[in-house]
Amino acid sequence: FANISAMSTLKYLTVAALAAAASAQLPKPCNYPVEFTAKLQTFNYAKNVLERGLVAFDATNQRVYEEEQYRNYDNPNQQISYENIYLFKESLQYKIDKVTRQCYVGVIPPYKQFNVFGVPKNASFTTATSTGVVPDVVDQYQFNVRGVRNIDGGYESSWYTVTSKECMPTTIVRFFQTPVQRQLDLEKSTTMNFYDAVLGIEDPNVFVPPATGCREMDASF
Repeated sequence: FANISAMSTLKYLTVAALAAAASAQLPKPCNYPVEFTAKLQTFNYAKNVLERGLVAFDATNQRVYEEEQYRNYDNPNQQISYENIYLFKESLQYKIDKVTRQCYVGVIPPYKQFNVFGVPKNASFTTATSTGVVPDVVDQYQFNVRGVRNIDGGYESSWYTVTSKECMPTTIVRFFQTPVQRQLDLEKSTTMNFYDAVLGIEDPNVFVPPATGCREMDASF
């Protein structure tokens, strides 16, 4: 019986060691490239529209520039275009109408400040995939965070797909729930797809908001 017990203990320790080694080899949450510019496609669930545009990302100075274009849901012949500037150090966001150049300014909502510059540190590795046609493929890692309490009291479940080499985001899916009843909050939930990405910022001036003339942003934004 002593030999059987010892063998069982050894088998258990071997399995535990192998599991620990496998866990240590799993990809870990990572930070996005310090600077990149990419085309961006966002599905806005609240508006039920697909927005296309551009994103410039500057992690060092904690700022993001986005262009968004979409057709008016009530008038499909009308094209709506905005520039968005997020200055996270100042907690300010600017929205500029590309046609009229009217500018609006407001405080960045708490849920938008959460882990904007990389995969959240508490995210779990989900799977490894590749995109493209063999042999011209790009390897990707997917991470997720499920049902975590967010800064504003609500809950969030998110999926982050990034390239395995650069940690460049390719898809970010974020679903939010209300604080009390935990109902799906479409006003905040989005799916973002990044493509044609290049490292670096082509025009740093895109992060400079208008000096004057900005109106206070209201709830419609």
